[in-house]
Amino acid sequence: MFPSSENNIRPDIFFEVQSPGRCNIATSLDHSLPAPPIFTGRQLRGTLIVSHGESQEHDFDYVQLTLQGEVHVRLASRVHCEAKKPVIFMSCVKLANEFQRVNLGNPHIVTYQTGFFFDVPDSTILPLEYGNGIPQRLPPSMCVVKSDFISAATTESYNGGSLAGTCDVSYRIVARVFAGGRLKCNTSREIVLIPVEDIPPPLDPEDFGKEYRLVAATSLRQSWRSRKSVTIVVSSMEPRPLIFPKCEGGCESTEVLLQLKTEGLLDGSSERAFIETQLTDCEVRMYLQAVTYFSKYEQVAAMSIIEAQQSPFVMLKKTRYPPNRKKLRLDRWRKGREIASGLFEWETTVSVSAMLPWSFSHLPSFFTALAARRYAFDVQITFGHWPSINAFHKPIKLRIPLQIVHFAVGKLPGRSQEEDDLEAPVYVS
Repeated sequence: MFPSSENNIRPDIFFEVQSPGRCNIATSLDHSLPAPPIFTGRQLRGTLIVSHGESQEHDFDYVQLTLQGEVHVRLASRVHCEAKKPVIFMSCVKLANEFQRVNLGNPHIVTYQTGFFFDVPDSTILPLEYGNGIPQRLPPSMCVVKSDFISAATTESYNGGSLAGTCDVSYRIVARVFAGGRLKCNTSREIVLIPVEDIPPPLDPEDFGKEYRLVAATSLRQSWRSRKSVTIVVSSMEPRPLIFPKCEGGCESTEVLLQLKTEGLLDGSSERAFIETQLTDCEVRMYLQAVTYFSKYEQVAAMSIIEAQQSPFVMLKKTRYPPNRKKLRLDRWRKGREIASGLFEWETTVSVSAMLPWSFSHLPSFFTALAARRYAFDVQITFGHWPSINAFHKPIKLRIPLQIVHFAVGKLPGRSQEEDDLEAPVYVS
């Protein structure tokens, strides 16, 4: 927002976002710069400038500075489905005698400046008319748009049929200049809020109904004419969270472990020989999917996709990123537990490195009372795509939860304060 002013008084806000003590004071063109990234749990520092014509002398009494944020949900074609809810409101006052006069090179403009700061919390308590008095974590800055037209080639899908909607989570610093008890002028600067947290515990898949699938099986035959088949069971678990920001020279990735085992097989059987000698490779396709939803009413726990789709007061958006396709060599099959006399399971494992696609928005996983975002890998495993493998079967499909976090500052070994001050992610989904 550009400044509105009276009597040629003009306020400007500048941020120290690169390193302590650095704050570039320039012209009004600074209002076209991108919003700076601000991490929760840190101190937001800046400089407030008030300028006016040289014929005036200290023509203001005080300036009120506020850090404020809100969630704004709009659902089209539904009665009373627009909601604005504050998520944070902090205020401080700077008296005129706290400002120092500075010379910016224009003899016709008188300029005063003072520093300010806000301790940005991880969570806040909403007013009673909006909340239940329980501290709520701050959601990240974002803009989610639900289109009323979806082409056949899109990778995005929604609930609610063809209804359109948007949800904005925005934060800004607002400066209001007062004189004689009247508001003389004001200005604001947007910031990009990035929630920071410790490594979270794994999700409990049972909390989300049938949303995740961590075990699946298929039957393999050596040829179309073969009557004998071997049952292969593939299981996995939630991998370690993917952490932002990356260390210098690295990339954001995690490892997904796939455990394969057979039904009970006899030593010396043709099925046993087939597993050991021919089933040595597989192809894995991994699709990263993001699920974002916003609720008109506060939620006490994260919703499953099915619950969100059934609610008329929730906007749900699913984004599927391009697949990561890999051909992998399986570890040597080894004898597992004996399930009957002479019948043994045979086991092997494969680890799949999962990296984020270039188009990833850098939004972390999070849950708040009004909004939430979760991630999952849709995994498809196939055998028999090469001449050396003569297995015929349906692909094995899993859905594995993934958590993505901006890790707490100073918790990662070898990471300095400066390495965390990276450019702002694109908080648009």
